[in-house]
Amino acid sequence: MKEFEFETGLLDDPTDDGRFARLVDIGYLANTTTPTEIVRTLQMTPICNDDREFNCQSWIEEALRRLRNAGEISTQQYEDGFDHMMDAVAEARDAR
Repeated sequence: MKEFEFETGLLDDPTDDGRFARLVDIGYLANTTTPTEIVRTLQMTPICNDDREFNCQSWIEEALRRLRNAGEISTQQYEDGFDHMMDAVAEARDAR
C-alpha cells in the first residue's frame, strides 16, 4: 500500500478543502507558466514511500526546491515557503 501518491486538482480550490491547516502563499511565479507545466514539474518530485522518514513536508520542500531550480520561484520564495509551511505544520499540531 502506498502511503503517499501524487494527486492533482487543477480546477479545485485548495482553500475549500478542510484537510489543509492554512494557505501558504509563496508569491507569484517568475515566468508565464501554465498550470500543466507546473504539474509536470511537481510530478517529477519523488515520492519515497519506502523511506520511513519521508513525509508530506519532505515532498513539499523538494517540490519548492525544484520550482526554485527551474527559475519559477526565487530563493527567497523557496525559503519563505518552507518556513511558512513549517509554521503551518506546528499550528496544526497545536490545534489537535
